[in-house]
Amino acid sequence: MPREPRFHVLRAIALIVIAAGLLFVGLAFLIVAAKHPADFIPAVVMLIIGGVLLVWAVRKVGALGAAAPANIDTSVGELAARSGGEITIAEVVGATWHRRARARESLARLTQHGVCREDLRGAPPTSCSPASSK
Repeated sequence: MPREPRFHVLRAIALIVIAAGLLFVGLAFLIVAAKHPADFIPAVVMLIIGGVLLVWAVRKVGALGAAAPANIDTSVGELAARSGGEITIAEVVGATWHRRARARESLARLTQHGVCREDLRGAPPTSCSPASSK
């Protein structure tokens, strides 16, 4: 069972806080290393780990934002505009890297809002074209 998006955001924020703490302590160790050279290696290790954690957590927060339903719908609309107005779920999955279920949900939302309409072409409902086209 997938976890709630809120859990992922909280985990990313916790990692940002931990990374900031490691960077702060690593910087303090680096300052102390001026008088005690033995503190230089732990300082560098903390700075590297803190930096890597910070970059990873910030990227994770960005990815979570990209997976928001409104952003997926925008991506689907842009894809439809680029491909002449007709797209399939397979094209959405291939272009946006979202799972098939998310692509289907996005097309269902857009259909419900009247932005597109569903066409059945002898297969399961997999394509959507703009509502204004007929």
